[in-house]
Amino acid sequence: MVDRTPLISVIIPTYNSAPFVERCLDSVFNQSLKDIELIAVDDMSTDDTVQILNTYSHKNDTMKVVFSEKKGLPGGARNLGLDRATGKYISFIDSDDWIDSNFLHYMVDSIESSRACVSVCGVKREYGNTKSSSVRYSYSAENFIDGRFALSLLSRALDQDVSISSIVCNKLFRADFLNASGIRFIEDCYNEDDAFMFEVFARASRVSLTGRTYYHLFQRRDSASRNFGRKHINDLFLAFSKIRDQLVARNQFETFKLYYYAFFEKCLGYLIESIRLAEQNDEAVRNHFKYAFSICRTAISIEEFVDYCGSKRIEEFFSR
Repeated sequence: MVDRTPLISVIIPTYNSAPFVERCLDSVFNQSLKDIELIAVDDMSTDDTVQILNTYSHKNDTMKVVFSEKKGLPGGARNLGLDRATGKYISFIDSDDWIDSNFLHYMVDSIESSRACVSVCGVKREYGNTKSSSVRYSYSAENFIDGRFALSLLSRALDQDVSISSIVCNKLFRADFLNASGIRFIEDCYNEDDAFMFEVFARASRVSLTGRTYYHLFQRRDSASRNFGRKHINDLFLAFSKIRDQLVARNQFETFKLYYYAFFEKCLGYLIESIRLAEQNDEAVRNHFKYAFSICRTAISIEEFVDYCGSKRIEEFFSR
């Protein structure tokens, strides 16, 4: 590793990523902006991922390979990377994804020109060939907004022309902002991005939206998010319990309650969709729903959620 302080620390969590990780690493090392350190954190892979990482690190003195001693999923791996990062800015990239060649250059320009805590760019959904890719998120014009408005776009509390995803990989973060705020990921949790980004926007003074700089999100068929189990239900409520605890600790829950329940509704919708896609048997779907309702009070107040929804929406739901 070089002794000087790099401009950007790129953190890549890996787990059994051998078929994809070279593509990801190549997209980072061939960036137009070269002032980076790359920290690959392996989460106990059992395939050839580690050998590939070691081969790349031996050829690149700006790359460090870190090994997780316990299973932490991407959140745990990213925390290990954050502990070792020395850059002014932090970028998270998933090992099966890749970035456009000017990605880091444009993201730095955006965050510095707007003096933002975090910059956000567009996302392309990828299926393995250029003809089937599609834009998932895009910002046609450069813009900067305050953190609360970014939280509104994240949670979909209001009907707006654009929205912000909770994935962390199409974003660039100021390292001093994350460290001063003590913001870290929930470990061993599928909803680590949701809790992380809610906390970021709740505490950010300014967020920049970067026009059309694309992060390529590969739709991997065997990814953890596509193999549904009861842990997905547990982790949703765990994430929202953590969000609520953080807001309460800062005496800010009432301030952000609207966004909290709007975001919960959005994420709950994704959970319901995942259940229906994963289960062909109606009884299995009902059992998942029963379990979700049995533990929902660990994260939300039913009374507050009814107040958030309002009587009209509830009446319309049951009158369909």
